[in-house]
Amino acid sequence: MAQERYQDLAGNLLLQIRNLVNGNQATAQDVVPQNHNGTDFIIHALADWRFYADSDDKISAGNAVAEIHFGSDTAAFKNHTAQLVHKVAHNRDLRIGFTNKLRNANGQGLAWTDNKHSFHRFPSYSVHEDCATCRGRGKVRCKSCGGRGRDNCSSCGGLGRRSEQVPEYDYQGSYRGSKTVYKSCYVCHGSGHSTCSTCSGRGKVRCHECDGHGFFTRVRHTYAEAAAKLLLKFENTDAIPAYDVLYNLLSRSAAKFLAAKIPFETISAAETGANTFQVAYRGESTAIRLDFSLHQRQYTCYAFSNPPYPYLRPHIFDDLFADELAYLNQKIPAKGLLNKSRTISFFNRYAGQPVLDEAMRRIAAHRTDTVQNTGRMVQEACQFFISREMSDALAGALNRIMDKVSPAYSAGIWLLLGVPFLVLQTLSMIAHTQDDMAQHPIGTIIFSALNVAISTAIAGMLICLPSRLAVWWQRRKVPAAYHQQIRNREAFRLMFRWAGGMWLAACAYSWTASAGYMPKINIAFGSTVEQICLSETAQTLIPFCRQPVSDMADTALSEAEQAQQIQQFLATHGYAVKVDSKFDRQSRRAAQQYLKESDINIDENAPVAEYYRAVFREKQ
Repeated sequence: MAQERYQDLAGNLLLQIRNLVNGNQATAQDVVPQNHNGTDFIIHALADWRFYADSDDKISAGNAVAEIHFGSDTAAFKNHTAQLVHKVAHNRDLRIGFTNKLRNANGQGLAWTDNKHSFHRFPSYSVHEDCATCRGRGKVRCKSCGGRGRDNCSSCGGLGRRSEQVPEYDYQGSYRGSKTVYKSCYVCHGSGHSTCSTCSGRGKVRCHECDGHGFFTRVRHTYAEAAAKLLLKFENTDAIPAYDVLYNLLSRSAAKFLAAKIPFETISAAETGANTFQVAYRGESTAIRLDFSLHQRQYTCYAFSNPPYPYLRPHIFDDLFADELAYLNQKIPAKGLLNKSRTISFFNRYAGQPVLDEAMRRIAAHRTDTVQNTGRMVQEACQFFISREMSDALAGALNRIMDKVSPAYSAGIWLLLGVPFLVLQTLSMIAHTQDDMAQHPIGTIIFSALNVAISTAIAGMLICLPSRLAVWWQRRKVPAAYHQQIRNREAFRLMFRWAGGMWLAACAYSWTASAGYMPKINIAFGSTVEQICLSETAQTLIPFCRQPVSDMADTALSEAEQAQQIQQFLATHGYAVKVDSKFDRQSRRAAQQYLKESDINIDENAPVAEYYRAVFREKQ
């Protein structure tokens, strides 16, 4: 009888291997059985259950007491917790319902050892705790005013007066310059202070930690729980083929797996200590050894249980796919461009082999990164009848095929749109930071970094849409089961890294240019666009698409900013002026020369604002 049972199990195992191999560089008939033998073994499992108390706390602001409340007596609260812990560990009546379930579950109770079990919940109890932030008062000092109830006036900075620049004229009415006058601040009426808007002048605000209550309520829920530790022991270990491998497999496996593969029965169940309960299980199973050949190569497979579960698997797919992998490495190199027609040919070929087809489906469904090692997915598709090294190598080739047939993002779109954007962004940054880098290095660096980060993020989000459309078009004829997850974030991260590197290079160039070691780059994007708009066609359309600039528009600019804009304008029109925001004699003469060409005369000592209005009125 035993030999017939061994033969049936060996035949079942042979059928599993044939079904797995069939269609993967071999047929089912290529697997030829050579020899088999079997051994019955007995396994003992000891489950030591330990009982303990576990608690979780919920802290709420204000009064939220539970069924049992200890007021503000923290010591009594902790003492009650200690009593419950002792009760769970030593009160056998409390856990008798759970232990009876273990006794009556027979062998099925073995699967329970995988998890901890809560078998009793005690009534909730609570205690009040003072807020450490406000010390029980419910209010804290206002951070805005430091508890004073008032702030320095934001308009005058606490001085009570404001300075203004007014023009100065001589007795003949000619402009002689400007002078500084001081006037009482109209916001604080000369006091230099204003009422704090945060605390409304009280100097105290509600404590955010306790929401103004001054105390918290700690509600504790205590549970009686049980957790088990499982110990395995085999009989007649010398007769079990590949015993060490089987022991390692079962000792690492979950108890649910053991209960599913081996029929267990309860031998004994008893209290073994104040807070421990031991259940002994006994199980019987069979270990099978099967020798077979495939393509004139000899293999041995070991399995246990019924139906047989292999625990020592030969690497048959290493030999089946060895020639295929060598050919793949030759035709599909790890780096470089791939021939699309050849890649599609490989894809169609592997989609017809069950194991490789399953591997490609798993890769498409679970791959989350281009550099991810998908060798585990290939092993699972081969049911681990393949070595780790072979599966990793095969997975690398399959990844390349999948990226070509069913790409996760369009590299061409990201290059086509991303590279020009990064170049223009870098040149624009240099043009705007090279004049201020030496004078305000920290502020310029921070502002440029924020600008680069925000603009790169916006550009990346905009590029994602055409990339998705391109991916949809590329794999429109590929079955949905082979569609990889969209991973535009990979290209997004790469674009950010390039933007960061180019930002560092731009900062370095701007620093050296502002110090005079490198020539400055004059990229007048605004002037270029404006000159295009001032073509003959644009001149005709100006009244319909552009609002006239108000004469008072220049008042929003400081005198230095007006001077800088005039100098930049003159420099773009061929005048030799220095753009330094200082409207000196050279700049005034250049501006007068430009205005005289348009029959506009202006006094050389006129204010910068008059020059600004005259130059840019003519410009428009």
